[in-house]
Amino acid sequence: MASLVADTKTSLRSSGQVQSLIRALKLLDDLSKSIDGLNLSDLARSASLPRSTTHRLLTTMESERFVRFDRATNKWSVGVQAFAVGSAFALSRNYGEAAKTTIRQLMKELHETVNVSVHDGDQMRYVAQAAHPCVERTFAFPGASAPLYASASGKGVLAYSSENDLETYLEQTEFREFTHRTLVTQRDLVENLNEIRERGFAIDDEERKAAIRCIAAPIFDEDGNPVAAISISGAAERMTDDRFSMLGARLRQAAQRVTADIGGAAPN
Repeated sequence: MASLVADTKTSLRSSGQVQSLIRALKLLDDLSKSIDGLNLSDLARSASLPRSTTHRLLTTMESERFVRFDRATNKWSVGVQAFAVGSAFALSRNYGEAAKTTIRQLMKELHETVNVSVHDGDQMRYVAQAAHPCVERTFAFPGASAPLYASASGKGVLAYSSENDLETYLEQTEFREFTHRTLVTQRDLVENLNEIRERGFAIDDEERKAAIRCIAAPIFDEDGNPVAAISISGAAERMTDDRFSMLGARLRQAAQRVTADIGGAAPN
């Protein structure tokens, strides 16, 4: 009986530890989506947790440098250790590292900030960036993510996904309207994907964020599957229609170069 009681206590304690880990990871995920950081109240509300519990989890992660606290603004943000873990993932997939030289050249040539993102479930996860010093920062930065249906990179991946993968994605996705331009029906999205395949690159026309337009081209693995993308995003007033053909062509060339560098091949 004593052994059974001890085992039960150990199980309960382990269950509590797992729950705390899940909660901490949820907080870390919320922070990864914010450029400017979040205060305690915002984080507690997002995670549906008491402020005291949220603060305890944050301070524990702070001690291990997974998050950091800015006392001047009273906001929490992702810490250096979380970035190190994310960087290890990016390097293990090779796409960010393989594209580094190409996106730097593209940034210098086009005078635009260039990003690399990888396909991660129903999201695109940004893993590398060549930032131009004179270009404003957008929602695309290493560590951030964007839904497949509401990003140029994501739509570029969807456009070249297999019929089965696309059908599964459409069945499982709940479309959220980020702006009045967001594609929120399967029919509109599929029509847009057909257009992407015809021209070879994808466009986000203020669909994720108002006044921000993006353009992207997919990167393929050795089996011809779209696994990542190279993209450019910027203010709509600068990312005009008359630039899209040129930018799209350059991004497509860059994506083809990276595809070749990783031993990939575009589908026929």
